[in-house]
Amino acid sequence: LVKVKIVIELDNCRRCPYCKSYRNFDAGLAYDYVCLKAKKEIASYVEYESEFPKEIPVWCPCREENQ
Repeated sequence: LVKVKIVIELDNCRRCPYCKSYRNFDAGLAYDYVCLKAKKEIASYVEYESEFPKEIPVWCPCREENQ
């Protein structure tokens, strides 16, 4: 049995496999983003890509310094 560690370099949460988007049906074409691993909200009511957070949150369980 061989143990392998896979490292993914990301500049924001959007491409992370633990990031999930849900359609926000309150108004417009907006999405809410949550971290499935931490069970926390990343961003709420995001209509445009420019509104998504530019950095990975400090509380992210996948950040190198948090492991």
